Amino acid sequence: SGSIGASTVLRKTASRPGQIMNNSEHKPQSKRLTFSQWGRKVTSRLIHPIVRQLARWKFTPTLLTVIGLLVNMVAGALLGLGKFRVGAAVLLLLGPVDALDGALARYLGQTSKAGAFLDSTFDRLSEIALYLGLLWHFQNTAAETEVILTYLVITGSLMVSYSRARA
Repeated sequence: SGSIGASTVLRKTASRPGQIMNNSEHKPQSKRLTFSQWGRKVTSRLIHPIVRQLARWKFTPTLLTVIGLLVNMVAGALLGLGKFRVGAAVLLLLGPVDALDGALARYLGQTSKAGAFLDSTFDRLSEIALYLGLLWHFQNTAAETEVILTYLVITGSLMVSYSRARA
């Protein structure tokens, strides 16, 4: 099954352009784009040719979701080993793969709630891998302040997920 961003599952385009409908209410909402929608609009010219090629190569949205998680796990391991430049390079060069799963799902017409759930779950696991790597490194180097700061970042990340779930 495909994967898409969580906001895409909850919203769909209304009959009038620029208007957003909430699936549960079926009432028009603001014409204002979400940050994700704006980002998709801005990057679509760059992403669309890549997505078309991935479709030709028979990649699936789920495969891209898994690759995104694996990339973050490798980056987290590199951070844990103190290889910050290499870890950052992995994230910068391969991290955008995670952004392509939803675009591929939309392109192939394979969007689903299950795919969105898998994508969201793997995104959280990706965050955990990165933060675990940082914590491992800072704990092993007795960098107490950095351990506390990393913990606070983890807390903030959890609160964002929690707030979205409760909203």
